Amino acid sequence: FSWQSRGQATVHSDKMIRNIGQSLVRGSAMKRAQRGLFAGKEKMYGNNVSYSNKKVRRTWSPNVLTKTFTSELLDQKFRINVTTKAIRCIDKAGSLDNYLLFTKDSDLDSEAGVRLKALLKAAWQKKYGTRFSARRITFERKIAYLLLAGKITQEVYDNLLASGDGVQLLPKDLSPLHVEKLQNTAAIEAAAKAAAAAAASAEATPVAAAAAQEPAAAAAGTQPASST
Repeated sequence: FSWQSRGQATVHSDKMIRNIGQSLVRGSAMKRAQRGLFAGKEKMYGNNVSYSNKKVRRTWSPNVLTKTFTSELLDQKFRINVTTKAIRCIDKAGSLDNYLLFTKDSDLDSEAGVRLKALLKAAWQKKYGTRFSARRITFERKIAYLLLAGKITQEVYDNLLASGDGVQLLPKDLSPLHVEKLQNTAAIEAAAKAAAAAAASAEATPVAAAAAQEPAAAAAGTQPASST
């Protein structure tokens, strides 16, 4: 990791990030994969086998690139050694913050990633005033999507949000980015349905008014003339 300031950060966070940047340089005690985000990729060993079945030892190194990512919570830019698999994981999560916060430490397999994740959790708690819980946040996003899609009522949504029931029933492959896309799709569908209902109501109003006037006109035509 190396870091670049993108705004005014607190002295405490800035000092911690600087310490991480200084400890995660070439020549440090940590291995290369621990200094970057490799998403489980590591060097592999095997043989080159010739036509005569001669075996020559060889290695396969992971495809490592150096990319710059922006952390919105820390308001910093980080230049990180990442594998192509880690880049795909970050794209799927939506951002570097989402990838680090919603990925288990064992799956990160990076001391640098774990340190940065701790900073992100502290920044989350300072910004929102609550302790970060990946399962709770994913659960809240899912039931918000169910509410927008019309699959649950507002009362059920409020009860679920208050009790937290069903957190353990969340699918493990439900990423925050996927939930956000579902929410956006549901909002668009709900807006389209509301517009269609409003248009249908506007079209039905003149027809209903004309239908109501017909019996009144018929009754007026059949009314006997008053005698003078």
